[in-house]
Amino acid sequence: TFPLLGYLLSAPLPDRQVVLSQRERETVTGYARDSWRFFNETVNDKTGWLPPDNLQLSPAESTAMRTSPTDIGLYLLSAASAHALGIIGSDEFALRVNNALDTVEAAPKYRGHLYNWYSLPDMTPIGEKFVSTVDSGNWCACLVALREYCLESGFFTSAEKCGRVYRGTDFSFLYSRRDKLFSLGCYADTGRKSEINYDLYMSEARTA
Repeated sequence: TFPLLGYLLSAPLPDRQVVLSQRERETVTGYARDSWRFFNETVNDKTGWLPPDNLQLSPAESTAMRTSPTDIGLYLLSAASAHALGIIGSDEFALRVNNALDTVEAAPKYRGHLYNWYSLPDMTPIGEKFVSTVDSGNWCACLVALREYCLESGFFTSAEKCGRVYRGTDFSFLYSRRDKLFSLGCYADTGRKSEINYDLYMSEARTA
């Protein structure tokens, strides 16, 4: 039954326009401002313009000074959303995106892939240098979406950087043409792929 359910869930939604009242718009925008506050307060030159993985508030306030490809991708899309909603201006949006991508481009990688964890702000890989197929898929998908937004809003330098980063990410060595499946990832120090493959349905690898 899952293939049928998967098909139904991925079917196009009805073409309908939802019109929010002024009060509803203010409520939704308020939620967005609250969400953006995390990035506004934690992403700066002290983090290399990249987002920390999390902020602990209790029992003591502590910022996890590490980041992942998924963290970075979601932060950049959040910046695009904040700009689209008027929470941040064009200058701040361009500054944040360009600074983040500059840090990413200078970071150590494997065949264009970011590793699964880095320390902030120096972008030193944490632990074993592992390339995660899911993380890379999330990261590149976010870059594709961000590039399209930048092109529509006239941020051409940012769009060029997005394209350069995701086009330079080689997924071919993670894919088994025999099995038609992606591997879990790759250990960069040895070049050895994980022996575990994702399936085609119940996995995050579909994004990759």
